[in-house]
Amino acid sequence: LLDARHGQHAVVEARLGDGWFGAEDEGPFDAIHVACSVPTVPPALVKQLKEGGRLLLPLGPPTPQWQNLTVITKRRDGGFDATVIRPVRYVTM
Repeated sequence: LLDARHGQHAVVEARLGDGWFGAEDEGPFDAIHVACSVPTVPPALVKQLKEGGRLLLPLGPPTPQWQNLTVITKRRDGGFDATVIRPVRYVTM
């Protein structure tokens, strides 16, 4: 990946494991993408975001039902705002 703002390459790391807890030994992160649907926003992932960091995840019931692709943005107070992008179908966590 190229960080166009700085003309530098960015580091992307993939992990295998229980994504509900994220990477507690790393972070805080600018962005996290969850590649399977979850019924609620995982608190550990929000905690691991930087202020202003974004979490992209399919939020909603298990497949075969639809979920909402949602962007979570961490606020200064540690809470978050959620914006629904569109309906999607992802596999369930």
